[in-house]
Amino acid sequence: MTLYEIENTYIDLFRQLEDAETDEEAAEAWAALDELGVSLAEKAEAYARVMLNYRAEAEALKAERARLEKRQRTLERTAEGLKRRMLEGMERLDLSRIDTSIGRWRLQRNPPSCQVLNPSVVPEAFHVPQPDKIDSRAILKHYRETGELIDGVDIRQDMGVRFA
Repeated sequence: MTLYEIENTYIDLFRQLEDAETDEEAAEAWAALDELGVSLAEKAEAYARVMLNYRAEAEALKAERARLEKRQRTLERTAEGLKRRMLEGMERLDLSRIDTSIGRWRLQRNPPSCQVLNPSVVPEAFHVPQPDKIDSRAILKHYRETGELIDGVDIRQDMGVRFA
């Protein structure tokens, strides 16, 4: 089997993994990968090629998501600007309602909102207690600097594999 054939076989099997809707389907694809009968070096080469393709596709999707999120924010901001201008115009002309062929603009009072100007003078009865939060980064920094393990925590360092 040529490297090209191996790579295409891996791509097909990985697509099956991506499309698997049940654990059984995924297990079948993993089993087929294990049964390819190629050396670990050949598997490593094929895995690396497929992994690089996945990373490139993931980066492209990330860039597309960022582009779409920016577009979404622009559209939302523009829609809010149109709404704000309509409010200003209706208030300026003292209109409470405008009918159009696709709907109706009308002024209405929003529900009351509360803006806290100085939290330190608000009575305690209106404060909400917040749960304690542990600063894991500070614990890791302390461990790196002193080697001391804080009571109630465990420092783990798992193994991983990298491809560059």
